[in-house]
Amino acid sequence: MEIDVDLYRPFAQLNIGTSDLAESAAAGYTVKEAAVTTRAYKQFNFITRTVDQAADVTFGLNTLPTEAFPVAGYDYVAMNYILMTADKGVNPTVTLTYTDGNNEKTRTFTNIPLQRNYRTNIFGQLFTSDVDVNVEIIPVYDNQKNLDNVIVVNNAEELSAALTSTDKNIHV
Repeated sequence: MEIDVDLYRPFAQLNIGTSDLAESAAAGYTVKEAAVTTRAYKQFNFITRTVDQAADVTFGLNTLPTEAFPVAGYDYVAMNYILMTADKGVNPTVTLTYTDGNNEKTRTFTNIPLQRNYRTNIFGQLFTSDVDVNVEIIPVYDNQKNLDNVIVVNNAEELSAALTSTDKNIHV
C-alpha cells in the first residue's frame, strides 16, 4: 500500500546555552555533560499528523554540542529535538542536569514554549548565577532556512533510520 503524506518536521528544537562556561571552570566546576528532561509526545500519526502519548522524556547525559549557539556570546549546553503538537504548547518544566564527571547538578526552567517547526532557546548565565535567563521561540525552518545536513526521508523505514542517525536535521 502506498500513502502520500505531506509532513514538515514534527519536532520542536530545544536549545540551552550559557555564557559562563569559562567562569564556571575557573571556579572549579567544568561542565562536561548535560541531560534534559521535558514533556514530549511518544507517538506520531502520519495520516492525521497528530501526536499522542505525552510523557516526561529524558535525553540522557551527552557531551556539550560543539556547534555555534544561535545567539552570539553563548555556548551550547544541550540541543534536543522534541516531538510536539502543531500548535504552541507550554511545558510546565524543563530540567537541565549537568555534571563535571563527579558532581551532578540541576536547574529547572518553567513554562517553556515549544512548537513544531520552531526553535526555543533558553540561555543565560546558567552555572554561576540564579538569574539572567532568557527564553525565545523563533521559526527554525522558516522559508527553507537551516537545511544544511538535512536527511530526506520518504517512508517509515527511512524515518526510523534517520531518527537513529547522528545528523540533527530531518526533512520528511
